[in-house]
Parts: sequence; C-alpha cells; structure tokens
Amino acid sequence: MTKKFILTKILALLFFLIFSFSLYSQDKIITNTNDTINCKIVTISGERIFYEQANKDNVIVGKSISASEVSSYLRNVDNNIAINNKPTNQYYNYVRKKKYSEKKYSEKKYNPKYKNLFSWEIGGMYSFIDIAASQATIVNAKEYDKYKKHITNGYAASFSYHRLIKTFFGLGFEYYFSFSGSKNRFIFQTNTFPMPSNIYYTVTQNERIYTHFGGLSFLFQQKIGAKEKLKITETFTPGFVFFRDETRGIDLGNHYYYNSPIDSEQLYYDYDNSRLKSTTWGIDLGLSLEYPITEKFYIGLSGKFLWSKIKSIYFQQGNITNNGNLQSSANVSQLHYGIILKYNFN
Repeated sequence: MTKKFILTKILALLFFLIFSFSLYSQDKIITNTNDTINCKIVTISGERIFYEQANKDNVIVGKSISASEVSSYLRNVDNNIAINNKPTNQYYNYVRKKKYSEKKYSEKKYNPKYKNLFSWEIGGMYSFIDIAASQATIVNAKEYDKYKKHITNGYAASFSYHRLIKTFFGLGFEYYFSFSGSKNRFIFQTNTFPMPSNIYYTVTQNERIYTHFGGLSFLFQQKIGAKEKLKITETFTPGFVFFRDETRGIDLGNHYYYNSPIDSEQLYYDYDNSRLKSTTWGIDLGLSLEYPITEKFYIGLSGKFLWSKIKSIYFQQGNITNNGNLQSSANVSQLHYGIILKYNFN
C-alpha cells in the first residue's frame, strides 16, 4: 500500500466527517441554561423541537427537546422544515416567538374578559355604638339589655360598581346603608322637689339609627383552588359617613308654679322627640369568597367592617337645638355580614 493511497484514504475520511458535521450540525438549539446543541432540526411543534444529531460512531440519532426548555434556536436558511405542520425556509428566532407568546399569554391572563362589575350585598349588621349612658336611671336592667340588643343589631345592604383595569384590580365606587331600631317601655326613678320620696314612672321610647356611607373603592381579587373556580375579593373604600339617630317617645314633663300660695311642681306626660345628626369620614374594608353560577354571575359570602367616629353633631329636642362637639368622639363603627351577588359584563 503506497503512501499516496493512504493519504487519499485519510483525505476522503476527513471530507466525509466534515460533510456529516456540516449536514447534521448546521442548526443550533440554545437551552435555558445556555447550553448549545449542534444538530439538524427536523420539525417544530407547539410543544417540542425534533432534531437529528450524529453520535461518536457517526450514526444519526433522532432526538427531541421540550419547547419550554429552549431559549432560542438558529436554523440554516436551506433547512426547509415544517413548523406546526407549515413549511418554511427562513431563519426562525425562537426567543422572539417565545417572548411574543408569553406576552400574549400574560395579556390574555391579566386583561379581563368582562370589564364592568356590579356587586350587591345584603345581610346583618352589628354596631359598636355605646348607649350605656342611659342605663343609670333605668330600673329594669333586663329591659335595657333587650333594648340595647336591638339597637346594636340591625340590617345592612350595599351596592358597588368597579371598572376592572386588570383581572386582579378594579376601581369604582361603593354605597352602604344600615338600619337598626328598638322600641320599649322603661321604668325610671327620680327625686322631685318638694316631694320627699322617690317617684317611679314609665317612659316609652322608639329609637331608629340610620347610617349612610359612600366613597371611592379599590378592588383586588384572586382566583384560588386547583380549578381556580373560587374567588377571593378584597375592597378598600375611604369615604363619608352620614349618621342619624331619631327618637320618638313619651316622657315625664314638669311645670313649676312660682306664684301659687304654696310653690309646687306639677308632673305630666308629654311627647319627647329628638334627633341627632353627624357627618364624618370613615373607611370600609370588605372581604368575600365567591363561587361562579355562570361565567358572568358569582354568589358568595361577604363581610365588611366600617370604621368611623363622630365628634361634631347637630342635636334637636323639641324647640331646643344644639350645634357643637361631643366631649369625646363616639364610636359608630359597624360590622356587616351577609350574602354577595356579582355580575360581570362589557
């Protein structure tokens, strides 16, 4: 065997190896970990990239890699393959496609399908108002406890509208109304000059408390659960509180005779009506858990806490009126619990 023949064999082998390398390493796949795979891309689907690669024995092996593991790929312009069953003969930058796909997915995920949201809530209410000052002169404590229970427990309803900027955030307004009332007859005790002994008398009292609240509302919502059917919603609403306390009753009145032969005081029953009004600011915090009835309707359980205190008041009793400030702020905060119904639309 001559040297010329051996040299020819070596050159032929080198040519074959270079040809094989150029044939099966003309494309590149770059992974998320910045590893480079020299190969020949065969086809691309929505989930995987299929490629061929020569092993150490110069045997062509077919492989594939998940598209989620790929950062980008470069394909030779002459490598005419099918992408999603469609032929192409252009370079294809997977990074651009991936980022575009992620952007579209993000827009679809966070852009709401229905941008308008109406909410209705109805249920019970507990008020933290303190009416203990009137207990001192009431003889029957049980009757007072019964009266207080009705004053501090009532009914509430609210309505809100939000414009959803994203699926998780919305901006709108909220209106809230609550009512509580009580009616009872009490036995009072008093000392009346010049009578030496205590006098017991009955008083009829019918009290009604109304609270209105309205303000700018911020809404936050998230879907939870494996199937993301349940939804948690939080609301934050600063606004104004309009408080009104009306009392109608019959109380013991008196008239003192100074010019009679013997100074005396005459007692009699008379109407005793009064009203107290105040306007202040407050903050309403809401939380609800909802389940979809349809794509647009949701139903769930809700709770709200309205924080507010009054200081400046307007008080009227008969012909007597008074505008002023209380010695200390009175707590008129409320806790609302009930059922919520939501409707989404465009």
